Amino acid sequence: FSRHRNEVLSLSQGKADFFLLIVADDRLILSKPLLKQSLDQHYYMLDYHKGFCKTKRTFLIDGRLNWFWKGEIHEVLTCAEAEKGAFLPGAILQAGKEGFRSRNPNTLKEDLSLLKCTLANGNGDERTVFHLAVFSEEAQDLASALRYFEQRASMGGWDQEVFYSLFRIAALQEALHFDPRIFLAGYASAYAYRPSRIEPLAALAFYYIKKKEDSKAYPLLKQAIHIPLSQDAIYVIVPLYEYEALFAFADVAYRLGKYEETWDAYVKLLRLSSLPPEYKEIIEKNRPSLLAKVCHRRGGLSPCSSGNAI
Repeated sequence: FSRHRNEVLSLSQGKADFFLLIVADDRLILSKPLLKQSLDQHYYMLDYHKGFCKTKRTFLIDGRLNWFWKGEIHEVLTCAEAEKGAFLPGAILQAGKEGFRSRNPNTLKEDLSLLKCTLANGNGDERTVFHLAVFSEEAQDLASALRYFEQRASMGGWDQEVFYSLFRIAALQEALHFDPRIFLAGYASAYAYRPSRIEPLAALAFYYIKKKEDSKAYPLLKQAIHIPLSQDAIYVIVPLYEYEALFAFADVAYRLGKYEETWDAYVKLLRLSSLPPEYKEIIEKNRPSLLAKVCHRRGGLSPCSSGNAI
């Protein structure tokens, strides 16, 4: 892939002020017009949405500079001359499934084969191992995914890839039925490594919820819901930050008798434009009994009287 892309970059260099990079089945969504006169950086990044995950991608580059794609799959765009870049708010790339690679049922198998050959030939690097881990998990080869994520974590380098590797190590250990002490410690280590990411905290909480240990899940979720949406470049699970952790917190708080905290969480949830209809239905179903409990706790005073209505 990089050979063809680099050929295009080489032939195009100097023929335009900026180049916009997009694959055939992705969709660019702009909340406002993109004006050339406002572009003063060497490159711009935007949010790339694929399913529930958010990553960041370089999509606009200075056409006068010497750019180069590095890697076999999911290439990295590099440029020794590019000194300044920026994130472009109000622009989103939405992944599609209409392209050849998306429709090819053998794409995952072929990508894994290529990456394994690259690694075996001694040409692999941290990115090669990372994508081997990610693709192995997608292919449901959990044992191989665990091995590659462990290898990637031990290599150091980019902290976001190391964090994600640590997180997936713990998740795969849980999926493979390791001793809980091992993967619980793994989740805790992943969070300690990058406390701006709530995925490990949520995984810990969900484990305790599954084991009906709400008192252990409660402080984890209470901590998670105050952490803002991560601005990391890879594998940010957006719904977890926006509403899933808060909804789980509301449930746990209710079971622990913390009805006012559940009410407050419901108020916040219903203000979210991204809240799915099925969540709204559950909140509406629970509202009467929750309201009765909150009023009883307040001596008959409704939370709606303080402007906290749902």
